[in-house]
Amino acid sequence: MYLIGFLVFGFLAQDNFHDNYIEHKVSQSEGVIVMVKVIGIPNLCGRRNNRILVEFEDRNYSILISSNQCATNTFTVGRTTKLMYVKRFDHMFVEKINSVSYILSFLFFLLPIAFLIMLLKPIKGKP
Repeated sequence: MYLIGFLVFGFLAQDNFHDNYIEHKVSQSEGVIVMVKVIGIPNLCGRRNNRILVEFEDRNYSILISSNQCATNTFTVGRTTKLMYVKRFDHMFVEKINSVSYILSFLFFLLPIAFLIMLLKPIKGKP
């Protein structure tokens, strides 16, 4: 049981941490704040994978937003907003305040370590 938890959460944590680490580091070194026009918002807000459609330099981008940003109508059609843009990857995203998801992804990485400790811990009563 602990082995399965370690493998599953280890993979998910590593993947999540890797994505957030790259986004965090690249945005610090190559990211620029750009003004974009919102041209589409979700009709229904879900718990995850909410996306807005924005226009920047005559191109459209689908941007992932949080469920909170969706529910509070942070973005409205026709208005301009600031987003982080990395030209090398032609990638745009909502700038994260104080890199919270980077820190949380690191903390999420502790869960598989806990499973590993439980896996390696000797079972009481057995040599």
